[in-house]
Amino acid sequence: MSTRTKINSKTRSTIKSSPCADPIVSKDNPNDVNKSEQKSKPKKLIISSLIILIVAIVINLIISHLYVDNGYPNDLIISESGKSSNDGVIIKSEEGKVITSPEENNNNVIITLMESNSTNNQEETINSEKVKGEEEKIVYSFLATVEQDIQQLSLYQQPCSPTGYRYEDSIGSAPEICGVTFTDYLVDDEAINRLQLIADNYTELFGETTTTNRESYNLQWINLHSIFRKPHGKGLISDDDYQLLLNVSQAAKAVVSMAFGVPEDRLYFTTVCQFTRYEPVTTFSEFRHIDKVRSPELIVTSILWLSTVDEHFSGGRLEFLNGPGEEQFNPILIEPKKGRYAAWTSSHENPHGVHELFHGKRLALIFAFTANPKFGHSTIEQLRTWATIKKPSFYY
Repeated sequence: MSTRTKINSKTRSTIKSSPCADPIVSKDNPNDVNKSEQKSKPKKLIISSLIILIVAIVINLIISHLYVDNGYPNDLIISESGKSSNDGVIIKSEEGKVITSPEENNNNVIITLMESNSTNNQEETINSEKVKGEEEKIVYSFLATVEQDIQQLSLYQQPCSPTGYRYEDSIGSAPEICGVTFTDYLVDDEAINRLQLIADNYTELFGETTTTNRESYNLQWINLHSIFRKPHGKGLISDDDYQLLLNVSQAAKAVVSMAFGVPEDRLYFTTVCQFTRYEPVTTFSEFRHIDKVRSPELIVTSILWLSTVDEHFSGGRLEFLNGPGEEQFNPILIEPKKGRYAAWTSSHENPHGVHELFHGKRLALIFAFTANPKFGHSTIEQLRTWATIKKPSFYY
């Protein structure tokens, strides 16, 4: 697995100024001294102001270039059309800004967000992301961008949490490999289009939300077991759509087993298998978390995106806090893309969150897995059977 070094170039500037000559005054007349001092005050004030202004300009230049990598090609020109003559560079517009990246390396790329200006292409670096419309430049590492076509199963490996899988270790079902895996080819385009319609319709008709957690009204979801429990004539899922869910769930389970080394017969679908829809309804509340801390029975969490960033919505990128660099909790992102599937082991090695959504709808299908058969079902068909009995023995 490749690692990346932090962008950290420095610019130093020095300021040299000559001392001002004392004013010439007459020794014979003391009043001349007072008059000369009074005349010199405005001059001193002007000179002091100029010095302060020069110092401020130099400091601003030093700050603006503090994190700019001088190794980047100097001939990289950002145009309003969002294209560049430099090969291997990804450029696109978002909320009045331009995103660029150097050449990809093992599906890990560096993305730079900067203000697009046809008359002045000078970069201004800041330390944190701000609300759209403000001048900014942010440097991120990306596991996968929208422009990339991830045909094979890619893996971003992380050391497994030494204490996160004690139960799974005790039953021989702990993941052999931990990290994040992703691909753009879990199922075909026709299946994705059908799933997109299902997600949009069911979250609109039956979507649930709550004000008791931090996702607030921005998130609506409909669990698959809730769909299966719907009576005839009130949104009961069709046979074709049900078969589609079976096929997609089997493909997702196979990918999880292959990537993390957990046998398929030891992976169980929890009741957190659901369609979700994010919309910017209320004020955004950042919600970084660890899945296994919230739900200790989880072993792997996964998402199949049914809409694409910058096409169906803006913002809403998935952020993991285990990116390259010496510091802890460096962000590394995956861009949501219609048909892209991502899965990650659920313990402390993968803290994550979702960026603020600015407009549009972010649709997805979630599959969450456990290794504990008491809290899951080996297939979606068994989940459906459990959901359709009159009085389920427990909910989880």
